[in-house]
Parts: sequence; structure tokens; C-alpha cells
Amino acid sequence: AARKTSARRPVVDQQALARLLGILGQSSIAQNLGRLAGDTRSGCLVLDEPTLAQISEACAHVRLMRDQLVAALGLIETREQ
Repeated sequence: AARKTSARRPVVDQQALARLLGILGQSSIAQNLGRLAGDTRSGCLVLDEPTLAQISEACAHVRLMRDQLVAALGLIETREQ
């Protein structure tokens, strides 16, 4: 006889997801990334020290949001650094 197994659903932290969605809603990340992509394609992106610092900061913010989303969904991930 086949055993029935229930699909394991992640535990969702509704408050954490709401906070993350609020932050994303108030930010202009999508527009800024689109602008960066457009400037890169057209060859207009100037990679001076301030721009590189801003890109690094944006990457850190996206990484943090991703980590918070994974935690809010109850997903476990091992990340090699």
C-alpha cells in the first residue's frame, strides 16, 4: 500500500513578510535597477567610486531582503561564504 505523505509547507511569518513588502513598496529599487541596466546598455554608466559604493550598498540591501524573505517563509538555506 502506498503511504500518504503530506506536502511540507514552509512556516510563514506574516509580520515579517508584511514588513518586507512594505519596505519594497516604499523603495524605488525596481526603477533604480532599471535605470542602471539602461545606462549600462547605452554605455552611459560612470563607474566612479561613489557609484561603485552605491551599487555595493544596494547589493547588500537586496541580499538582506532575500535573507529576511527566506527566514519569513521558514526556508532553510546553507550559504557558503
